[in-house]
Amino acid sequence: MGTQIGFNPNKLGKLWNALARLALHIEIPTSKQATVKHYGNIDGIREKVGQTLAEIKRISEGNMLMSSGIGQEVSFECYCGSKNKRKHELLEDGQIINCINPDCDESYGYVKSDMSFGRRAFEIVCRRCDTRQDIPKRMVEKLRTDQHIHFDCEGCAETIEVSWRPMQAQRPQS
Repeated sequence: MGTQIGFNPNKLGKLWNALARLALHIEIPTSKQATVKHYGNIDGIREKVGQTLAEIKRISEGNMLMSSGIGQEVSFECYCGSKNKRKHELLEDGQIINCINPDCDESYGYVKSDMSFGRRAFEIVCRRCDTRQDIPKRMVEKLRTDQHIHFDCEGCAETIEVSWRPMQAQRPQS
């Protein structure tokens, strides 16, 4: 099946703190008369970087570290072309799955009955030419209040602006 390499997160934390102490922080003088020490001990930094690289290399030799277990996988190809995989038994109906590509704003809703993933998107209609196009819901959900997204209409190249604004409406009296 593979090789699992164990690691101690406390050891990684100690290496991180040692590197920060040696290479990221300078000592602030306590008075005008105090001299500023030369920044960084090159030999100490080299030694800690070597220790850190050795530990990272040791951990990377395992090939089961990212395994989420044995079981049936379901997968789908995102609109961006990335292949997304999930363990079937860990998925719930209606669960939202974000694309694994960090540069992609696509998300999908899982439908358990047919093991499918439906793209979550808003349909935008151009006011000028009535062309309909979809934009990822996640792109809009990440917007802050009064922030905007601009994109060009696929039909007429008109610039379309989408913003997220709190609104108030009153229902008509019956």
